[in-house]
Amino acid sequence: MRRRALRRGVLYRVLDSVDRAILRLVPMIVRRVRSPHLGVILVDILRRLRDAMDGRFKRSLAQGISRARKIANLAVGWGYLEARLWASDEGFIRYLTVLDLNTPSGWGF
Repeated sequence: MRRRALRRGVLYRVLDSVDRAILRLVPMIVRRVRSPHLGVILVDILRRLRDAMDGRFKRSLAQGISRARKIANLAVGWGYLEARLWASDEGFIRYLTVLDLNTPSGWGF
């Protein structure tokens, strides 16, 4: 994980020097983490790296899901009860995701 983050240029951008040192030294010193506190710290560090390495499409997909829920709730509020299905419709979510990918930055709605 550390090597992939380093290759993608994420390691120094996301983690501070203490987190990088923990990530580098723990595998050198112990084979298995027994301390719950150290385990929580490592999981937090790895989660931040994973989130930073996710691609643009995956981040946009999360925004598409959120936007689909908002639009569905808005339509239900207007009285169109079948719009509840829009929040779980994969095609609608993909449409909103692609729409978000093709929108220039700064043009959010």
